[in-house]
Amino acid sequence: METVTGGFSGAAGAAAHEASITGGLTAAPPIGVPIKLGDGSTAYLSYLDSTGVRKAPASVRVTQPAFLVSDSLTAPGVTMGHRGASGTAGHAEMSRKAYRYAATQRGYRMLEFSCNVTSDGVFVGTHDNNLSRTSQTTGLADLNTMTWADVQAYMNTLNASTPQPYYRLEEFLDEFTPEATVHVDPKYAKAGMAPFLAVLNAHGGPERIVFKYVSSSVGAALLADAAKAAGYTTAGYFYEADWASGAIDAIQSRWDILGMEYTASTDAWSRTTTGAYPGLRSYGKPVLAHVIPSAAAYDTAKTKIEEGGWVDGTPGHTWIAQVSRPDLVAPVW
Repeated sequence: METVTGGFSGAAGAAAHEASITGGLTAAPPIGVPIKLGDGSTAYLSYLDSTGVRKAPASVRVTQPAFLVSDSLTAPGVTMGHRGASGTAGHAEMSRKAYRYAATQRGYRMLEFSCNVTSDGVFVGTHDNNLSRTSQTTGLADLNTMTWADVQAYMNTLNASTPQPYYRLEEFLDEFTPEATVHVDPKYAKAGMAPFLAVLNAHGGPERIVFKYVSSSVGAALLADAAKAAGYTTAGYFYEADWASGAIDAIQSRWDILGMEYTASTDAWSRTTTGAYPGLRSYGKPVLAHVIPSAAAYDTAKTKIEEGGWVDGTPGHTWIAQVSRPDLVAPVW
């Protein structure tokens, strides 16, 4: 199969999409994949193979231009697909299908991926310590005792219209870092930070990847320090209880982005002059609202975070919306 690639002449920025066409079979006229033009008429997308024969492509994929970490920190309210599309019916969380839905069908420029690691060192997309929930079974061993071959014996069926294979971190990064900023959380794989960072370095690096972790957990500060030493922007996520207890105030200096549930109070988000501890946005860093399930929830977060005109588009005064239902929340970037 041959592949033909190209872009749009003279286009720049958001318009500079790149297309790739994978070779297919010679077809009878009209040859090609039917597409709608701007005036509503139909045209046919085709290509000439190396011998000059016109063919219809077997598949067509349009890739958006790069959206770097630096871009994500100057776009107020930028939307990020949580586990791809974790709450959208028919899309198994952290499956390729879920991420492609968020990125291609919904136009999201940020994606979130959590992983664990197998006994033979393969980082696998999963939020949990085992595959029982996502394979809709019980009693499976911890993933770090399974080999990658063991994992492949199971399918991700939770919230899936059709069962999906489990997704390797390397596959995810190779496919999506060319067009999106990604936040990657090592979850239960945190003991293997050196090999984890090696994978990030080899498959996107600090320009395209943010290191994300639950920041009030034991050892979180050391993980953040290791990621920052490797050049990564770090995102720590908390809860309102961590704000009230002072846990955020104690550790916020280790993180470049500070996150909290969108339902947290306005005080927890924006308090600046009263109370025992400052609000999350008072540290002069981008903030992240999790996990947003609807357009109304997005608006709730926006109202709390942007209260008083805090957002101005600079890296220290902007926010990220971690969205579980990309089907219900319009993309912002």
